[in-house]
Amino acid sequence: MAVTVASDDYLPNVAVLARSFRSVHPEIPLYVFRLQRDAPWMLDGVAVEVDARETGLFDDPYLRLKLDRSEFAMAAKPSVLQWTAAHLAPRRILFLDADLCFFAPARELIARLDEHDWVVSPHVLTPYPHARRTWVRPDLTDIAGAGLINSGLFGLRVNAATGEFTEQWRDLCQGFGAFDPDRGHREEQKSFNWVLSFSQSVHVLRDPATNVAYWNLHERSLRGRRPDAFTVNGEPLVCFHFSGFDPHRPFQVSRHDRRHSYLDHPALASLLREYSSRVLSEEDRLGGADQESVAAWTTFPSGLEIDRRMRMLYKRHEATIANGLDPWTEEGEHYYASAMLRPQPGSGSLLPVLIRQLVDEQPSVRSAHPDCDVHPEPVLAWFAGEAERLGYGELLDRHRPTLPTVDHLLHFGEQVPRSALRGLDQPLGADRSKLLRRLEGTGDRAELARRLRTLDDEIWAETTMAGIRRLVRRRGIRSAYPEPLGDDHPRLVRWLRVYGAVEGLPADAAEVFERCRPSRTLARILSAMNRFRHLGEIAPLGLVGIGSETLIQHLLWCMDTHPEYDLDDLHCLRWIVAEAPWLGVPATLELHVNARRLDPPMREVEEAFLGPVLGRDPRFREAHRAHRRRHPWRDRLARSTSPRRALEGESALLRDRNDRNEPTGVHVFGFLRSPIGIGTMGRGVVEALRTRSIPCRGQALPNVIMDEDLDLEHLEVDFEPNWKTNVFVYFPHRRERMLNLLPESLVADRRNIAYLAWEQQEAHPEWAELFADFDDIWALSRFAGKSLSAAMKRPVHHVPCVLDRRGWPPPTAKSEVGFPRQRRVFLFNFDPNSSIERKNPFGLVEAFRRAFHPRDEVTLWIRAAHGHRREVADGLRRLAASIDATGLDIRLDLRRLDRVDLLRMVSACDAYVSLHHAEGFGYTCAEAMAYGRPTIASGYSGNLDFMDEENSYLVDCEVGEVEIPEGPFVRGSLWGMPDLDHAAHQLRSVYRHPREAARRGRRAALEVKNDLAPETVGRRIQALLEGRGQEERDTAGTSAISRGPATIAAGRSGPATVGRSGSAEASEFAN
Repeated sequence: MAVTVASDDYLPNVAVLARSFRSVHPEIPLYVFRLQRDAPWMLDGVAVEVDARETGLFDDPYLRLKLDRSEFAMAAKPSVLQWTAAHLAPRRILFLDADLCFFAPARELIARLDEHDWVVSPHVLTPYPHARRTWVRPDLTDIAGAGLINSGLFGLRVNAATGEFTEQWRDLCQGFGAFDPDRGHREEQKSFNWVLSFSQSVHVLRDPATNVAYWNLHERSLRGRRPDAFTVNGEPLVCFHFSGFDPHRPFQVSRHDRRHSYLDHPALASLLREYSSRVLSEEDRLGGADQESVAAWTTFPSGLEIDRRMRMLYKRHEATIANGLDPWTEEGEHYYASAMLRPQPGSGSLLPVLIRQLVDEQPSVRSAHPDCDVHPEPVLAWFAGEAERLGYGELLDRHRPTLPTVDHLLHFGEQVPRSALRGLDQPLGADRSKLLRRLEGTGDRAELARRLRTLDDEIWAETTMAGIRRLVRRRGIRSAYPEPLGDDHPRLVRWLRVYGAVEGLPADAAEVFERCRPSRTLARILSAMNRFRHLGEIAPLGLVGIGSETLIQHLLWCMDTHPEYDLDDLHCLRWIVAEAPWLGVPATLELHVNARRLDPPMREVEEAFLGPVLGRDPRFREAHRAHRRRHPWRDRLARSTSPRRALEGESALLRDRNDRNEPTGVHVFGFLRSPIGIGTMGRGVVEALRTRSIPCRGQALPNVIMDEDLDLEHLEVDFEPNWKTNVFVYFPHRRERMLNLLPESLVADRRNIAYLAWEQQEAHPEWAELFADFDDIWALSRFAGKSLSAAMKRPVHHVPCVLDRRGWPPPTAKSEVGFPRQRRVFLFNFDPNSSIERKNPFGLVEAFRRAFHPRDEVTLWIRAAHGHRREVADGLRRLAASIDATGLDIRLDLRRLDRVDLLRMVSACDAYVSLHHAEGFGYTCAEAMAYGRPTIASGYSGNLDFMDEENSYLVDCEVGEVEIPEGPFVRGSLWGMPDLDHAAHQLRSVYRHPREAARRGRRAALEVKNDLAPETVGRRIQALLEGRGQEERDTAGTSAISRGPATIAAGRSGPATVGRSGSAEASEFAN
């Protein structure tokens, strides 16, 4: 069987291919996959027509937006192969490009498929002559760039191996980055070349008479004047590939070729004339390309053109622009068209991406405005005046992010004659070009037309915050709200809620302005600067106006990591440093880089550091004084660590390391303002200490995911110099030395404890040196403790995580959270940012498929937190595809829920399930058990500290190696492999035996509420702080804490296998 794919403008070429192929291979049917079906089908009896939509190609509407027709046809090839293999069940498939023409049977290609999975055709077999003639193209560099083998002619056997590569090929040439010039122009041909590496059974066809083309004429002797007499190296020509050939210009071999001449090669000239004649004959018969068909690929529904530049930008910024909307709807058109007029994260600029591309193409504009990436306003004004000339006038009128204001409408409504406005729904929007044509050349109206052309200079707003700032500049608004970043901020938020939409701002303008309250914007940027330490090093005073442009530029470059802040935050930062830079004084002093530089925090040292700005405005000095008044500990710490006191031996911070029986207060450093598991872990330590009346203070560390209400005060260090103990709740695989991030005076001569979250059976040997400066190491589970102890060669103490149930909602009915009331609901909640592979929702979907039939009244509800983040998009798409393939009632919930709503879901489900490969602790399981929900989970890793066969349903696991690396889980790492058949058995057990499930749920609730309560964990922490941790065991009945040793001795190995009961039959897994 042979297949090809083409759009309707290539139908004449397809007809020539079909007739020529049938003449030499009448026994092999040719299937033509049509991307459009606007032109009539006139090849009955010659080829079989297939609608390419059947292949699923059009399921992703963004693919058609980012690719032009030619690229789309190329990207379609693997989908065509997949559909053919699945629906037509051939033994072998030949793929033929539409611009091939056959003159003799392809016997050798077909014969080789008896021995190999793939038979591919190389572009060249020998080097080009005259290598020094660099002006002659193509050369070997061009060929290498295009691909060593040609994707327009190949054969494959249909089997699992070729199916696997075809799926990989499809992902490469349709997924993110495909055809993107910034990623090496990853066309389908370059991607197809991976078959040489990814597949084991590949034959490279070296027949010189097959796939002859401009790229290999230097090595093949083409002779003959008639179709039946063309030969190559004395053998009949099998097929010629007319790549880049225009039948209307038969004297040019190919638009890609500068090496061969029509005039110098009689046989080639005859061949080109023959093919041209055939194509033009078919073109006459078919009637040429349908213009409406062409427009369907080149315009939005409104008729707005999608040009080459826009498609390039849709490829380049796919990660931030694509959002699931259909571009071929009115809503989708507005979203995607206006995206060209907005800056995009990762572009390194506050300029809208289309305008930035135009600036890059016009050096004179770039040289006139070298800082336009940070100060875009002058270039926006330039574009407003030049948009029509550049071809983007209609785009600007229809889809500018901010529409004309009421004032503008009223002002121009008084001046524009009613006759000129007749029939125009949006005279200052989509219909502005029509209004301009009516006004131009009519005397005094010409001046009005000129003003209308430059209107965007006044109202352009590339982001919501930029629009708000420009609106506030209006005299009436600024006089009513003179301090929009200060005391007037709340009132301005209320005004925007009422009048923002009327003024042309987006509907969420008030919410954006509230979110970008200066203290909140500065908090998010401070968090990022403390993570990206180089930002503080290159612009230590960037938050108070010195080096701000450099800082903002680097913050823009960092946005491709999807950080805590967004583009509105950066516009807010520009506003702050321009009008109220003293607001940045606290954040400047809280930067870790600056805090270490100014350690100890003496007033005069800070004043010297802030010296360049203190004299500019008295409000800088007042902001500094206010910061020190809020934190009087800074003066006390500075006095206690002065050189004089240190020399006299009177430092209040010196610790008697032999006396640990009376712990003073504790500082807990952790991700306390982050809604992820390790953030909950740190907050639990604070609450546990408070239950034992141990003074403590939480110190929030930065993280890429922070609380929505994060404020600057949450990141300001609140330290008590006389307290002797620091606990750092952290990941061991973070590369930096934790103690080197903070000022030395906060960590020196104190007891520093690392409380680590880890979920692997093995740990890195370098951690022994990395954590050598810590006095003690704690682990959140015995499983983690054994791993860390073996790597660090020192004792590691087990401190379970706290289950703090304060503020938990009461149990909720199914209907209140959206669950189907008449069905049994299994729930799984996970964060794909914590490794979608480790959380293993794919295994859960498969186990659920094995457990249930579509007739069973059962639902699996999978809720993914932070599913909006682009770095998890591919994994969630794979998960959605696996769900669709089951045909069962499985729901993937990507809503952004707060913690209370999530707990309500947990309380309402019938059972909870987690088939993880590894868990450091297993918070979601513990939370479900606390609500009395029957819980099914992998019998492996940290959750075994509080789960057993009496209070839950454990799934058998074997230890296996990681196959898909992600984060710290590299190839060769070990984790648990849940037995999916046993998991299906456990799912059916809960479904069929609800009484037993309820009994286990009640027992689980009693145990975890006691064992993981803040009071229970507080006793354990207090014992460790007082030096009693290694001897003392908690004796609270059958508590999780009493199930094994509280301290893990150095050098003990981890488990190998886990049996059905969940105990370690061949190891020390559940001591």
